[in-house]
Amino acid sequence: MVFSVEQRVFICNTFLKYASWQICHRKFCKKYPDSKVPCKRTVYRIVEKFRKTGSVLDKKKVRRRFVLTEEKLHEIGAQIETCPGKSLHRLAVKSGVSKSSAHRATKLLTLRPCKVRAAPQLPIPNRESRSGHCRLFQNRIITHLNKINLSNTQF
Repeated sequence: MVFSVEQRVFICNTFLKYASWQICHRKFCKKYPDSKVPCKRTVYRIVEKFRKTGSVLDKKKVRRRFVLTEEKLHEIGAQIETCPGKSLHRLAVKSGVSKSSAHRATKLLTLRPCKVRAAPQLPIPNRESRSGHCRLFQNRIITHLNKINLSNTQF
């Protein structure tokens, strides 16, 4: 359970004053009857944190933020135009930004990396057999249409 800063300060001060987690536990129950009571491990952890850092507050999350500058956007756009088949991962590595920043840049530039795919060439035996199959299929359709009387059909 997460205790408020006020509760953590109370736990720390009480433990440092009496040097006993049981006394700290009892005094906490009296002062905060509606709150969940800290266990032995929680008391020791809060006190240890205070001894190490001098504070009972949680550490702030360190979050690196990158801003896409105009220069980076132009660089990424030029790389996509020169090599449109490049993946986002390779584009990010090449331009020195994170994958999510590269994705965001492609969205801002309304560009998309794409895979250029070529149709495979059919070997000559396959080509002949497929074209023969297509001619057979066309003939069947034509003979089937000739058998159907379209004059009585309503659309």
